[in-house]
Formats: sequence, C-alpha cells, structure tokens
Amino acid sequence: MAMINSGNGGSTTASGGRGRKLSSGWSLAIARSRFAQRYRSRSSRPQDITQTATFFDRLPVEILAQIFSQVHVTDLISLQCTSRSFHEIVDVNSGLIARQYIRAKSLTTLSKLFPPSLLPCNKPKYDVRYLISLTKREQTCRELSSYLTERIIERCLNTPIQRVKPKKRSVMESCLTDELTERMIYVLYFLTEYSRKREESLVLLATHRVLVSSHPTSSTTNAPHQVRTRAEIFHAFQTSIISTLPDPILIQTHHTMHLLIKLVRLSICPTPPHQKNDPWISMMLHKSGLIRITEFFAADMPYASHSTRKGFAKAMQKDWDDLDIASGGTGQPGNRDVYERDVPPPIREIWFDAAQEVMKNKKLEPHAREGLAVGMFGGYVVDDLSCTGCVAGRP
Repeated sequence: MAMINSGNGGSTTASGGRGRKLSSGWSLAIARSRFAQRYRSRSSRPQDITQTATFFDRLPVEILAQIFSQVHVTDLISLQCTSRSFHEIVDVNSGLIARQYIRAKSLTTLSKLFPPSLLPCNKPKYDVRYLISLTKREQTCRELSSYLTERIIERCLNTPIQRVKPKKRSVMESCLTDELTERMIYVLYFLTEYSRKREESLVLLATHRVLVSSHPTSSTTNAPHQVRTRAEIFHAFQTSIISTLPDPILIQTHHTMHLLIKLVRLSICPTPPHQKNDPWISMMLHKSGLIRITEFFAADMPYASHSTRKGFAKAMQKDWDDLDIASGGTGQPGNRDVYERDVPPPIREIWFDAAQEVMKNKKLEPHAREGLAVGMFGGYVVDDLSCTGCVAGRP
C-alpha cells in the first residue's frame, strides 16, 4: 500500500479498496468533477449544433438570447437565412430567445392576451413565428393609434396639425400614440375573440335549429324547445369576454371604443347625421376587424396614395361578398333563416350593450371621466374619452 502526501500535510492510501481515505482537497476536487459530469450547465450547447466559425460559438445561450432580443424579428429571420449554423442556433434556443424578446420589446401584455399554441407535451410553443404574430398585432395597434392621434390633436387644438411647431407636435404625437396603443391592444383582443366566438356560435345555432326542426318538443317534458335568438347568443359570449377584463381596463377600453367609433363616424360623415353609415362601420367591427379599420384611416388621410385607397375599397368589397356568400344572402341558392345569417348587427350590439351590462353588474357606473395628456408644453388635455356612464366635469 503506497502513501500519497497531501497538500495540507496529511496522507491518503492509494489502495483499490472501497475504504480508501483521501484528503479534503482531493475529495472536493473529485466531487466537483463528478457533479459537473452528471449535471451540465443550462448554458451548455448541444454537441450536434453546427459551428458558425464566429465568436457566437463561444457565447453562452443566455448571452445569445439577450443579443438576439435587441434586434427586430425580421432581422432575426434574416439571420436564420444566412446559414444552417445560425438557423440551428436560433431554432434550438427559440424558447429562451422569444421570452427575452417579449420582455425587451414590451410585448408582455400582448403575450398574456394572445398566448402561444401548446406543444404535444402541453407546454407553450415560443418560437419565431409566435414573435412575428405578436409584432404584427403591436404594429397594427400602433399604426391605428398614430392615425387617431392626428385626428385628436387637430380637433383639440382647433388648428391643422401641420401648423403646430415641429418640436411640440412630435412630443404630443409620441405621448398620445403610446397611451392609445396600450388601450388599443384590448380593443384588438376583444374583436379577435368576438370573431372566433361568432363563428362558433353560428355553427352551434345552425345545429340547434336543425335539431329543433326535427324534434319540435322535448322527449322528456314534451314541451317545445326553447330557441335562443342570434342577438341573445352574441350578447352572452360578449359578456363572457368583457367580464374577464379588470375593472380599470374595462373602463379604459369602453372609452377607447367610444373614441374609435366617433372618429370613424366623423371621417365618413363630417356633417350630421353622422350615423347614416353605421351599417358600414358595423361591418368592419363584425367581420373585417381592427386591421381593416387601420386601412380605412390610412386611405382617408389627405396624403394617401391612389393605390392605398383603391386597395382598401377592394378589400372592403371582398369582405361584403364573402359575408354575403357565407350567410346565404339575397340571390344565393338555399337561403338560410334570417336568424342564422351572419349579418352585421347594429353597432350598439357590438361591445357597447354588453359592456354597459357588465359595468352595471360590477357597480362601475357612474365613473370618473378620463383625459389624455397630449403635451408637455401647455398641458393640453383631450377629454374625448367619455361615455354615458361618466361623471360630468373635466378629468
């Protein structure tokens, strides 16, 4: 049995038996080595990833995720297209990159309202495609908010926005656009859920009416089946959507919907009566969604090109044609019952009636009127954010 001198003056036995003794220094080194072999660091790279022959090969995954989260999602896609190595780096670490990107780009609210799809293992699928969908939604809300900002400032100052000093105008636009974008996210969420529930409800309504027509009475009670109208079904699922919003968000979104409809009406009909084209506005809310409303304001701007206006007109006509064909409108063979047709309801039946009912149930009426601060110079306040449940007086 040989003796091995330890660094601290002790000795250990180097026999092959199980009971051999090692110094504390050797024991700690062996323990660390075994722990490192058994538990790899989270930032360690998979061995099968192709090397990029750049400094990226030496960086941990956490650092790469922070770097990639600072670029735009289109640049991230371009990076994936440069080589197979970069494509594998982004693809393998897409979950961590997506979470870092959401935090860096302030997309947390959108991510909560529009969660990613689930993988077979019941885990959320964070990838580049999900980032693209969130970015498009955020761009839609911001673009629409910028158009509304121009209309609000022009009406608030009672002068064309082009006459305002450039520095003052930029501060006003930036302040108001940011605030409206945060509010418009919840409008987008409601209209998206409304569209999804609308299609599901129409299918269930058609199935229910077929069942009632074949069996007019209940087999157990021998009483006629209770038939719910389309308006009742639409009101019910809108109430369920709106009830999920927190109280402050509900009031803010209600005011934003009032502002949106008012500005659309004024853009279509500047002179009274402003409500004469409400069926057209209802069509955009019911079928087209917030993207088409954004395209409307883009086409209605004085500096809009002819192609922009023509493209919007074609898109709206296509929406009308698709809705008419799907609902079996006049002139179509096999017209469906009027209660089953997917016709746009009055504007008050989209959000407003259901929101007022929810606010009354939550005892949120009356509530204080809101105001939007649109400038650091002069302290301009836009009091366009109001509804019938607001308390009289300026905010």
